[in-house]
Amino acid sequence: MNLLLDKEDNLERTLEEVEALRSILGEEMVHCEMSAEILSNVILNITIKSPSHSTGPHLILTCNLSNEYPSHSPPSFNVHSPYTNNNTIDPSVYQNYTSTFANLWADAQGEVMLYDCIQYLSERLEEWIQNKETNSALQSQQLQQEKILKQERKSAKKELLNSLVSRFVHGETLTDRRSVFQAHLARPTSANEIPLLLRSLKSDRKIQAASHNIWAYRVTIGTSLFADNDDDGETAAGKRLALLLDHTGASNVLVVVSRWYGGIHLGPDRFRHINNVARILMVNEGCTKGGTTSTKGGTTSTKSNTNNNEETKKKKSKKEAMFLRAGRNNKNGVPSVIITIRCKPNASTTEILPTTCSDTALNLAVDQPARDGKANAAIISWLSTFFGYNKSEIKLISGGKQRVKCFEIVGSDKDAMFSKLPF
Repeated sequence: MNLLLDKEDNLERTLEEVEALRSILGEEMVHCEMSAEILSNVILNITIKSPSHSTGPHLILTCNLSNEYPSHSPPSFNVHSPYTNNNTIDPSVYQNYTSTFANLWADAQGEVMLYDCIQYLSERLEEWIQNKETNSALQSQQLQQEKILKQERKSAKKELLNSLVSRFVHGETLTDRRSVFQAHLARPTSANEIPLLLRSLKSDRKIQAASHNIWAYRVTIGTSLFADNDDDGETAAGKRLALLLDHTGASNVLVVVSRWYGGIHLGPDRFRHINNVARILMVNEGCTKGGTTSTKGGTTSTKSNTNNNEETKKKKSKKEAMFLRAGRNNKNGVPSVIITIRCKPNASTTEILPTTCSDTALNLAVDQPARDGKANAAIISWLSTFFGYNKSEIKLISGGKQRVKCFEIVGSDKDAMFSKLPF
């Protein structure tokens, strides 16, 4: 009889607790299920929200209350977070509820204790939401700072590129069968500047759109030489440009030649055009040994490595070298230069021997024997490499089997050729 009275008392106290919870939380927040069986279990589904974020994510606490609750037996619990609007609560918020609820049951000592459980989960939920909002605000602030820094770096980079672009001078364009060639020149102070200079030049959309941007540089720091080149898809063009810088004795120079392909193959002529536009710009800017004379806008100015008038006169007179003379224009009106060479075969290396401007031939040691045309072929190869012309533009016109030989170079310039000689 006493056991029945206890169960009736437990049910009454449970229903009173349910009504109290509904008055505190709201009718819609506490859903109660009971079977028609007398003194059966009571199942509650309680929606738990954060006190300050009633529209935010929430928890569902399911309580199974036996007829021995609250006097003798604790409820069985289950907590989960429903998936709502991509905003599910992290399970860490409620994963330790079992031990906490067990302690609350022990402290209740036979009294109802559901509100304490709800209060615990509500506080944990509030703490989690606040931390999430704080972290979100910090992340937003960090993203804003990163955006500002990115914009500042972008502006600084743009300023740097603009300053580097101003260091370039640009040559005249050369057009052949719709292909256009143009040289650009800058004076780097270190090899580390090269990538930035190239990037700044290509910030010009027209230059960036070129079919090829061939480049080569030579930078001298103390006794160290730094040099490199790139074809940019125009096979062997970068190497030829590098040879031009080497043979002219250029130092601290970056030369870029842009080519806009016109749809017609130029064959070897393209290499001649690349070197010619580069050579002309280098001569105009005084980048070759001995300086040169350039004409711009109808005004003639002399560029030289010395301001001594007597030295300038000597250099001008040296251009009248006896072994260099102008040849005849071909049928297309292209000029040529004839160079006379006195050959010394069977040498250990091919190199220029002591020669003066008054000599009628350029003295040249050749590392090939004077038979089967080997010495002649070696001289043509040396002329091509040293002066930067294609072998197809060079031909032997006299002295095939003699020590003194004459070679004609089509499309060459006598002054430009002399500027490459080491005297």
